[in-house]
Amino acid sequence: MRTSFPNTFRTSRLARIGQSLIVTLLLSLMSFGPAWARSRSYESKFTPFQLNRMTNDPKTNPALATFSEPLDDPIAEALKIVKLAGLMAGNCIGSKINSPLVRSFIKEKLSGLSKDKIEDSRFKADHTFQGMDFVDLAQLCAGIDYMFGPSGRLLPSAVTAGVGEMDLGPTGSDNNPYLRLQP
Repeated sequence: MRTSFPNTFRTSRLARIGQSLIVTLLLSLMSFGPAWARSRSYESKFTPFQLNRMTNDPKTNPALATFSEPLDDPIAEALKIVKLAGLMAGNCIGSKINSPLVRSFIKEKLSGLSKDKIEDSRFKADHTFQGMDFVDLAQLCAGIDYMFGPSGRLLPSAVTAGVGEMDLGPTGSDNNPYLRLQP
């Protein structure tokens, strides 16, 4: 005896088209996976309190307020700006340094100074980076436009803004949150 299935088990042409649309939609959504994974790993690296501080406003971003504050010595301030621009360009996703602008800034600020004066100022500038950790760097990446954007407070147009997130590559470590900076 032969049994036939009810019509509900047979797939019509319209149902097959709907299934193929669903599969196509799911495959297209899966192509966005790496972007979602990056933001999830970025959010898992920081607490919600820290993420709320990653703004482009120095009133809510303490690292931005600290590093935007000018130093007493104008030469030390210039050296701090150059070091900060290099740090941001090297560690923030999509950021690039405007080398000709930074070189002309260095020549303008340091021309005609003695080596001893530059060394003393470099020590003062390096002192501002003491104790800087990955959270500070992430907050600075979020506020990069405030410091180095087209109307930046420190050196306008020195660094492109990029994504505004820190590169969490192999340098980020939960065991040692402090940065090792080049002298």
